[in-house]
Amino acid sequence: VSSYATLTITNSTISGNNASNDNGSNGGGLLIGAGTAAVNNSTITNNAASGANSAGGMRRVAGTVTVVNTLIAANQ
Repeated sequence: VSSYATLTITNSTISGNNASNDNGSNGGGLLIGAGTAAVNNSTITNNAASGANSAGGMRRVAGTVTVVNTLIAANQ
């Protein structure tokens, strides 16, 4: 999931994703480029990302992220 505006994720599972490119800045599960994101009552697990400035579970480049009652685990 990639967002540059307003994003709300509720009661969801984000799992088994892979992001890679030569330029980096990847988010295997979520990439928050800007704006506002909220993740509630969800699971972000078993995602992967490669490249400079990358994160398997969630990568925030800019903006605000609020995470409530959410499991983020086993990401690479």
